[in-house]
Order: sequence, then C-alpha cells, then structure tokens
Amino acid sequence: MSEIDSKDFVLAGVVMKCLSFGGQTAGQFCLLENKSSGNTRTPIEVHAKDDETVYIIEGEMTAVLDGKPWRLAAGDGIFLPRGIAFRTSL
Repeated sequence: MSEIDSKDFVLAGVVMKCLSFGGQTAGQFCLLENKSSGNTRTPIEVHAKDDETVYIIEGEMTAVLDGKPWRLAAGDGIFLPRGIAFRTSL
C-alpha cells in the first residue's frame, strides 16, 4: 500500500482529510474525514473510479444522490456509488 498525504484540505467550506483512496483499495472505496461548522455545500461531483460511503458521527447532513435528497443524522450512513452524481450539504 502506498503512502498518502493526510493533510487537511478545504472543499466548499468543508475541512477534509483523505484517510484512504481508491488507488489503495483497488478502486473499491475512498475514506475521508470531513468536518464542517454548518451551512456548507459541496459542488455536484461524480467519482469515476471510487465508491464513497458517508457515516455521520455527529450532527446532520443532507446528501443529494442522483437528484434524490437523503437526510442523515448521527449514526446514519449512505453509499455513494461511482458514476452517480451527488452533492452534500452540512
């Protein structure tokens, strides 16, 4: 497994840290830790090579997956498959 740069970066006001990416998991998934103070929204994105699963530790989030909104709270999770457009609001 190759090393990754685990420094924080900011996307649309959300502080993110990449813990694992598709290149390390044969394209099976990427793992990010995200923190937000609220009122943030990521741009619409489509992952070509990676699936993504979101698990909410605390707070709430809305994920819009292929045009359908999903409201998530602490303890909830959602699978975001590659090739499907999604965005998140925290």
